[in-house]
Amino acid sequence: MGWSDEIALNGQTLIFVLKDEQGQPIDGASVTAQIIRPVQDGHDFTVTLIETENHIYEAVPSFPMAGAWFVRIHATWQGKSYQSSKTMIVR
Repeated sequence: MGWSDEIALNGQTLIFVLKDEQGQPIDGASVTAQIIRPVQDGHDFTVTLIETENHIYEAVPSFPMAGAWFVRIHATWQGKSYQSSKTMIVR
């Protein structure tokens, strides 16, 4: 599809930006994040990201502990699905 994304953690806020093949922000998508603790079972959870006025999708997940987390984003827009992932360090 040629889409691109950015996944970041700004303080406690999970930020996701999705752009189309022309580099324009995609708005109106349904976005969830599956958050996985890769070194310990029983702490995985899913959050829904909400779109802000700036076409940025955000959530404030409640990480039960600091350390490495694997974030898998799933976005659906106009019948098309997009996935991306990133390992993040929570302090």
